[in-house]
Amino acid sequence: MNKFRLTLVASACLLAAAPAFAQNGVTLSRQDKQFLRRDAHGSAYEKALSELALQKAASPEIKDFAQRDISAHTQLNQQAQQIAQQNGMTLPGKLTKKQQTRFNHLKSLDSKAFDTAYVQEMKRINQSDRTEDQRELQSTQNAQLKQFVQNGETMDAEHADAAQKLQTANNAVK
Repeated sequence: MNKFRLTLVASACLLAAAPAFAQNGVTLSRQDKQFLRRDAHGSAYEKALSELALQKAASPEIKDFAQRDISAHTQLNQQAQQIAQQNGMTLPGKLTKKQQTRFNHLKSLDSKAFDTAYVQEMKRINQSDRTEDQRELQSTQNAQLKQFVQNGETMDAEHADAAQKLQTANNAVK
């Protein structure tokens, strides 16, 4: 029985230490953790905007884009949460004050003005995210985070292109 308890205690200790190491044995750097936190805020903001677009957008194409954005961010958020948990982190799920202010502004717009502002904001966000993703890809040593960032960068590129096409098709910017 003592041998069983010793094994149980040893297993518990190993499990407690496991979150400090990613799958490839490389812990997240301070910069990696900051990236994940910024990414979590950004993802929450994009998802909130897209949920709003499902309610407010006049254009069916924009509603379709919003639904794809929600689905993509839901999948990426699951990956980010897994990486964070394995590294003893809790990611924020709320908008920053600046994001909340911008969200409230878009929420106050009528449908046509919302369409224009939403597409502009999504284009801006995804272009900015691509820059941050590329910077993180260059600096991270963590293979799991690198894969997550590559997935996010691919999504950001697709969404930036889609927003540009929506902008052109809907004459959102004159």
